Amino acid sequence: MLSGLQIIAGAGLLVGSAATGNVIGVVAGSALMINGVGSGIEGISKLREVQNPANPVRDAYEDVAEFLGFDQRLGLLAYQVVDLTTSYYGIFKLTLKPEAWRLFKYLPTDHYRKVQVMSKPALAINGAGAAVKGAGISMNLYQIQNNPSQN
Repeated sequence: MLSGLQIIAGAGLLVGSAATGNVIGVVAGSALMINGVGSGIEGISKLREVQNPANPVRDAYEDVAEFLGFDQRLGLLAYQVVDLTTSYYGIFKLTLKPEAWRLFKYLPTDHYRKVQVMSKPALAINGAGAAVKGAGISMNLYQIQNNPSQN
């Protein structure tokens, strides 16, 4: 279910950013959609009780890292970092207020961050998700530092 929301949020970010010419938003939105598709495939496999569910997006990151001569775990690290940053880009990016109007250009006060208007439970859920993803990144970094070169 969360992967579906991730795909929808990525599509919204992609379309909204393309309309305003925001290249960073287009990249973040497309990465969010792609990660959502991979997570969805992995989630469906888990529901079908597959022992080691595959995530084709994560596998692609690992394969590219290996192709470039790096450790496969570095590809996993790149996937985790991209997943974390794209998940939180939509919350922290500046969004135009609906009631804003302009004569020449928008003022800084015409923008807000979604984190400013989120409820406390929603912030707590997002914070817990960030903590889980951060723990995964730190475990991967620990393994890379303490078990060098498993290729």
